[in-house]
Amino acid sequence: MPAYQAAATLDRAIESVRAQQFDKFELRIVDDGSRDATAELAAAHMRDDPRILVHRHVVNRGAAVARNRAIRAARGRYIAFLDADDTWTPDKLARQVGFMQARGHAFTYTGFWYQSADSGARQAVVPPARVSHDRLLRGNVIGCLTAIYDRHQLGRVEMPHLTLRQDYALWLALLRRLPFAYGLTDPLATHYRSAGSLSAQRGRALMATWRMYRQTEGLSRAKSAWCLGHHLTGRLWRDWPGGVPVRPGIPDARGHRGPVPGRFGLCRVLSLILMPFAGLWPDGIMLQRRVCSQHPLDAGPILIGHFKRPA
Repeated sequence: MPAYQAAATLDRAIESVRAQQFDKFELRIVDDGSRDATAELAAAHMRDDPRILVHRHVVNRGAAVARNRAIRAARGRYIAFLDADDTWTPDKLARQVGFMQARGHAFTYTGFWYQSADSGARQAVVPPARVSHDRLLRGNVIGCLTAIYDRHQLGRVEMPHLTLRQDYALWLALLRRLPFAYGLTDPLATHYRSAGSLSAQRGRALMATWRMYRQTEGLSRAKSAWCLGHHLTGRLWRDWPGGVPVRPGIPDARGHRGPVPGRFGLCRVLSLILMPFAGLWPDGIMLQRRVCSQHPLDAGPILIGHFKRPA
């Protein structure tokens, strides 16, 4: 659990882990150079619960470095992710680990609630039942707070040292080793976001996605533009009122049944618009850097969408 300036939300996140029905876990909190009471709160939980361990960075080094420190120190078989201002439902680990053990899956995720930290309004984000590397390139359907991978099957895989989109890049790296990741579509976690943090990160997140496609995935400019078109369509659909995707056959707030006809057409239009400008997009390497003002969830909003391969 990376934690930076997280005193206001850390207790809520930790308590959601301590409340797990699956109680054989270790929670590794990495205080990433916080200047508020984050370190003291984490230390208090560590004194109360031997399953909680705390690491500390003297200066802020970013979410990727913090998560990787916890991954390197982890002793358990299953590596799960949770940020310091999100929460899990009490049955999250029990259901997801049970699912992995019963099916032999190496990499899984779940649905989650997308909740406004300002108004309290929430919507259920329902991912597909499985996703391949090719499908994930066209939009991240795996919420970081829901992902678990099996270290016994995949080894200890760390996040790339990117300032943003490091979780998305890790999922793609894992799926280069696997045919599919598999999901439980029920929401088993809650992702909190304020309107201010959403709007502040959109431009940076868009550029980070482009650079991740080009630098980490090694895609051509044309393929990157095509994938980014899908990605943008997912974001537009999610941000439209009532637009968070639903299970196929279940109507959303507008009475549509997902996948919605015409969405792929919009994606193709966006991709074609982007392609002529692809040569103008900068490809500078986005390496991890010290960002002292970094928000604990500096990875931008989760992007959801169901798209078909072009005919």
